[in-house]
Amino acid sequence: MKRIEIYFSALRGRRGLFVTALLCVIITNLLDFIAPQVVRLTVDSVIGDLEFPAWATGFTDALGGRDNLRANIWICGLIVVLAAALSGVTGFVRRFFTLEPAERIAQNLRDRMYGHVQRLPFNWHVNVQTGDIIQRSTTDVDMVRNFTANTLPEFVRSLVMIVATAVVMFVMDPIMTIAGVCLMPLFAITGVIYHKKISKTWLALDEAEGVLQAAVQENLSGVRVVRAFGRERFEIDRFDEKNNHYFKKAIKMGNGLASFWSFSDLIGISQMFLVVIIGIIRVLNGDLTVGTFLTFYMYTQMLIWPARETGRLISDMAKCSISLGRIQEVLNAEPEQNPENPIDTPISGDITFENVTFGYGDEPVLKDVSFSLSQGQVLGVLGSTGSGKSTLAYLLTRLYDLPEGNGRITINGVDIRDFSREHIRRNVAMVLQEPFLYSKTVGDNIKAATAGERSKMERAARTAAIHDTILELGGYDTKVGERGVTLSGGQKQRVAIARMLLQDAPIMIFDDSLSAVDTQTDAQIRKALRKHTGQATVIIISHRISTLMEADKILVLKDGAVEAIGSHTELVKSENTYKRVYELQSAIVS
Repeated sequence: MKRIEIYFSALRGRRGLFVTALLCVIITNLLDFIAPQVVRLTVDSVIGDLEFPAWATGFTDALGGRDNLRANIWICGLIVVLAAALSGVTGFVRRFFTLEPAERIAQNLRDRMYGHVQRLPFNWHVNVQTGDIIQRSTTDVDMVRNFTANTLPEFVRSLVMIVATAVVMFVMDPIMTIAGVCLMPLFAITGVIYHKKISKTWLALDEAEGVLQAAVQENLSGVRVVRAFGRERFEIDRFDEKNNHYFKKAIKMGNGLASFWSFSDLIGISQMFLVVIIGIIRVLNGDLTVGTFLTFYMYTQMLIWPARETGRLISDMAKCSISLGRIQEVLNAEPEQNPENPIDTPISGDITFENVTFGYGDEPVLKDVSFSLSQGQVLGVLGSTGSGKSTLAYLLTRLYDLPEGNGRITINGVDIRDFSREHIRRNVAMVLQEPFLYSKTVGDNIKAATAGERSKMERAARTAAIHDTILELGGYDTKVGERGVTLSGGQKQRVAIARMLLQDAPIMIFDDSLSAVDTQTDAQIRKALRKHTGQATVIIISHRISTLMEADKILVLKDGAVEAIGSHTELVKSENTYKRVYELQSAIVS
C-alpha cells in the first residue's frame, strides 16, 4: 500500500470535515485582504481627494458616500475590526475542524498498526526491535497527526496567500508588484535545498530515536539481569553513547533549521527594503499614491511570511512522508496467512511428523525428523541445547511454517497447514521455559488465554501447584508487576501452566516449563497433570530425566536428527544420549 493511500484511508469518515477546514483557511486568507484595501481607500479617497475605484463605489455609496465617511471615519476602522474579527472566527473554526480529523487519523493509524502487528509472523517479531516499533507507533504517528492539524492547512494558507496577494498587487500596480516579489524565488530555492538536506537528517534522527527507545525498553525489561551482574555502569555508558548519537543528529537538525530561517530573514528584510525604497521614490515622483504605497507595504509583509513558511512546510511534509514510510514498512509486512478453505474439524490429538526438515537460515535445525503420537499419549523430548527441541513446538503451533517439500506435520491425519492458525492455537496449548506474564493480577494472567469460572481457575492453579502460593501472596487479585517481576521463576512457570490448563486444549506442550521448580514440586505437578490431562496428548520437553521417564515415548534429538525413540526402559538398554544423561543424573542424586 502506498503512503498516500495509507493517509487517506486513515482519514476515512472525517474527510468532509477536513475539507471544510481547508475552505475556512481560504476564507480567512481572503478576509485578510480587506484591511489593506480599507487603509488604501481611507488614505487616498476618504482623507484624500482621489476618486473611489469603480469596484468600491457601490459599497461606499451604501455607507453614505465620501462626506459621511469623512464625518464618521470610525466606520472605516470598524470595517477593519469586523474583518479581523470574522477572520478570527473562521480561523477558530478551521482549527476546530482540523482537530478531530488529526486526532482521528492518529487513532486510526495506531489501531491499524497495533492490529496488523498482532497478525504478523513470529519470525517478523524476532527480527525487529520493540523500541523501534513503539517509536513508529508514537513519534511517527504524531508527525502525521501534526501534518494534518498544522502543516497541510498552513501550506494551503501560504499557497493561497501567495497567489492571491500577487494577483491583487499586480492589478494595483505591476511595477510595485515586481519590486514586492522579485526576491521571492530565493525562498523557493532555499526551501528546495533545505528540503533535500533535511529529509536525510530527519530520517537519521528518527532512526536514532528508535534505537534510543529500544535501548531503554531493553534495559527496563532486563533490569534484574543488570542488577544481578552489576552492569549498571555499562548500561549507563551504552545509553549515553546512543543518547549522544541522537543528540548530534538533533543538533544537526537544529543547525539546518537555524540556517534556513536566518537566510529567509535576510531575504525578507531585503524584500521589504526594496519595496520601501522604490515606493518612496515613486511617491515623491507622483507615480504612486500614499495609500497605495501603504497597501503595498502591508501586502509585502503579508507575502513574506507565507513565502518563507513554504520552505519549512515543505520540509515538514518531507518529515511526514518519511514517517508515513516507516509506518508503511510495518503495514506492508505480510501477515500470517490462512488457507482459503481451512479444514477446522475437531482435533483429538493424533500427531505425526513425517520427514520434517527445517532451519532458520541456511543450516537446518531439524533434519528428517519422523515420529507419531496417538491421542492421550505423553511424549518426552530430550536433547542438548540447539538440537531443535523448541523448534518442534514452534512448528506444531505454526509459529513457524514448514516450507513445502520439507516434510509434513499432521494432526488427525490432516496437514496442519490446512487448518487455520487460530484453530491450531486454540487446540494446541504451549507453556514456554520463560513464560510472559502481564502487569495484571494473578487471576487475570491465568484467565488470559480463555475466560473461566473461578472454580475452574482454582482447580487449574492447584494442578500447577501454585494455588497455595497465590493465597500466601495475597490471593488471585494480587498484582504481579510488569512481566511478573514480583514472582520467582518457578512461580511464573506454574502460573503459566495454570493458564494453559484452563484452556483445556486437546494437545499440550510443556517446553522445559518445569526447569525452575524443584524436583519435589516437579513430581507433584506431573502427578496432578496425569489426572487433569485425561485424553489430552502431551509433549514434555525437558533436560530432567525424572520429568521424562514416565512418558509413553521419549524422543532423543542430537544435532537436529532423531537419535533414538522409545520408552524409558527401552532407551536405557542401548547406548544413546538419553542413557548417558540418565546415568549422569542418577549418579548426582545418589
